[in-house]
Amino acid sequence: MERERNNVVEYVEHMKKYLTDEILPDDKFDELIKIEVKNFVLIDGHLHWKIRDGITLPYLEWLFRGDFIQRMHNEYGYLPYHGITNLLKSRAWWPTMIRDIQAFV
Repeated sequence: MERERNNVVEYVEHMKKYLTDEILPDDKFDELIKIEVKNFVLIDGHLHWKIRDGITLPYLEWLFRGDFIQRMHNEYGYLPYHGITNLLKSRAWWPTMIRDIQAFV
């Protein structure tokens, strides 16, 4: 799990760097970034995932995800899996979001 989390963090960090400097990494992420770059945008220096024209969700860093899930779960009345998933997906994004929510609920 730790190795996978590190790979996701690296991928997202490379995506942000590519959007900023237009430099691809010389590693396993370069092809993935070329394919996925159309789905990302920087807004005020923060990475966002495009969900459709004009609508984006901020990338939530690993450090804040657990607190975010817990806070939303508490504030919205201990929603079941589908409810909390829909709620979170309307406010933020990260690559392992579904798996992290499943682990929480």
